[in-house]
Amino acid sequence: MKASTAPRHEREQSISPPRLGTAAKPTARVTHGQLLALASGLVGIQFCWAVQVGYVTKALLELGLADRFVSYAWLAGPIAGILVQPIVGVLSDRCTSRLGRRRPFLIVGTAFTFFCLLSFSFARQIGHASGDAAEAEVYPRALLLSIISFWALDFAINAAQGPLRALLADMVPPEQHKLGNAYFAFGTGVGNCAGSFLGSLPLSRALFFFPGDLQALYSIAACVLLVTMGITVFCVKETPLGYEAVPSSATAPHYEAVENLEIEQRQVGFFAAAKIAPYPFYETFLVQCFTWFAWFSLFVFGTSWVGKEVLNGDFNAKEGSYLRELYDAGVRMGNLGIGLQSVLTILTAPLLPSLIAKTSMQVVYVIASFMLGGALVCTLFLHYAWQAWFATVLLASTGFAWAVTMTVPWSLMSEAVSAVAPERAGIYFTLFNLSQCLPEVVVSLVAEEVERKTHSQAAMLALGGVAALLAGALILALGLGRPGGQEEVLENDGLSEIPSP
Repeated sequence: MKASTAPRHEREQSISPPRLGTAAKPTARVTHGQLLALASGLVGIQFCWAVQVGYVTKALLELGLADRFVSYAWLAGPIAGILVQPIVGVLSDRCTSRLGRRRPFLIVGTAFTFFCLLSFSFARQIGHASGDAAEAEVYPRALLLSIISFWALDFAINAAQGPLRALLADMVPPEQHKLGNAYFAFGTGVGNCAGSFLGSLPLSRALFFFPGDLQALYSIAACVLLVTMGITVFCVKETPLGYEAVPSSATAPHYEAVENLEIEQRQVGFFAAAKIAPYPFYETFLVQCFTWFAWFSLFVFGTSWVGKEVLNGDFNAKEGSYLRELYDAGVRMGNLGIGLQSVLTILTAPLLPSLIAKTSMQVVYVIASFMLGGALVCTLFLHYAWQAWFATVLLASTGFAWAVTMTVPWSLMSEAVSAVAPERAGIYFTLFNLSQCLPEVVVSLVAEEVERKTHSQAAMLALGGVAALLAGALILALGLGRPGGQEEVLENDGLSEIPSP
């Protein structure tokens, strides 16, 4: 073999390991069409969340899971967020695929979500084919498959949701973050609305080839996710993260040492980013913990509460019996309320940027927190069948608060991250996601004890309401979203850039 005649320093550089470059701050304004394409993926994700909220508790109870263990099954979401999001956040920040940093994770997360939706919804049929009795109090194989699928589903959705949020910070310049997050809130409302309204309909009567409403709804959700996320993946064009050559002093024999140094630097970068997170990261984090405690309580118990405690139905009653029909009707009314909530979200989300401009982000944030808290506390006073429509309206009234929750904290985060360290958007959005995962763990662990002592799901909803009221008080005490507050702190602290590892 002919020896290379290139100078030594060129030969050394040619075999040196590549080094990752950094992401630039977005400067070009994006069009409304591009924002719609970005938000499209969130429509599919929220559609899947909506059908989960409306039917997971009911499905698990029907397969024989004890009522007191339902909250533990819902631990899937927070555990998935705590374990998956940090890994996905760091990997997506460093991803050098020609598809971009975020889109590979959107594709993989969507594929897994598709299959998990189908395996969860058809667990009863698969369990029966595997040996479960046709009629029983507990269907062990189906229950095991449904819990595994439910947990895997949350892992898959989290793998797609985090990079989608980071993609907004990657693609949209700081002056459009409020508009971009308003589009995301709009997409959230559309997904929730469609999923909740479909969940309130007897779909299997029209789609007679499905064995039940659950299978029809989840199959539709799987197809919706493929279409909406496909729009995002194919219409949003990322600039792949580039490589920089390692200086010529890094010779081939030192390859392993350089690689180890890169790993060490990435670890230091992650913890350093957490240590010097920009204002108002931790303030918003704290408020979001209380707010999400309220929302997750509503997600877990909202629809079941209408069937069990307002219409006084019984999910343990024999299928087709009067009490079981009452419970099922209540769940459908709860889904209708969540659907109307989403309509209100769709109507108010586009108005939020102008509403914030006329008042302030703080005013809007506080009003939303107090509205959510008041609505959940009121669930304590609804006990009779004639109040079922009041319960539906009460659930619907939280639509404005949901639009704000999907907009304001994420806008605060996006503006801070873009001003300080856009190349670490994945890390910071990953860390911020823990403000939702941690309260979900608390709700899952506390709910069983609260329900055991009070025999009431409304008690847990009211506890969530108290948390939302505390969130509103914290917003005022911490000065979150007050005019000029964030820019003033960034300027005083001199936080213009976090050093790259």
